[in-house]
Amino acid sequence: MIINTVTYLPPRIKRMVLIEKKSQSAKSFFLNYIQGLEVKIDKDDYRDYVFYFKNGRCLFKYNEKNGYFHCKYDGFWSVFVREYHMNHQQIKAFIKNGVEEHFKFKVTTPCHWSISSPFKVEEHFKFKVTTPPLLYLANC
Repeated sequence: MIINTVTYLPPRIKRMVLIEKKSQSAKSFFLNYIQGLEVKIDKDDYRDYVFYFKNGRCLFKYNEKNGYFHCKYDGFWSVFVREYHMNHQQIKAFIKNGVEEHFKFKVTTPCHWSISSPFKVEEHFKFKVTTPPLLYLANC
């Protein structure tokens, strides 16, 4: 004789469990995504910004002056919508917490940026010519 036991969880508890699972897997995605980022700064052309690149692609930009943290929509923000079924406010809160915890800076507003913006930054840094220090020039 096989007896099946069913554990009853009130609807509120079920929702809490689902949210916890969603947050844990979203956190794993976030941590994997930010591993190996390269920081790029150009104070001449982008005075207030810090850019985060991976494999030649600009994934994030942070405005140090106003605290805005811009994320690439395609492949990052969209994953939270599509895979983790998070709405705009949930994504903003999740990214704000993750960035403040792992990057150690204050974020006022996380947002996604338009499709063309990352490409402009990528092209800028790809073709940016930097001047070698004088000491290096003296040894030529």
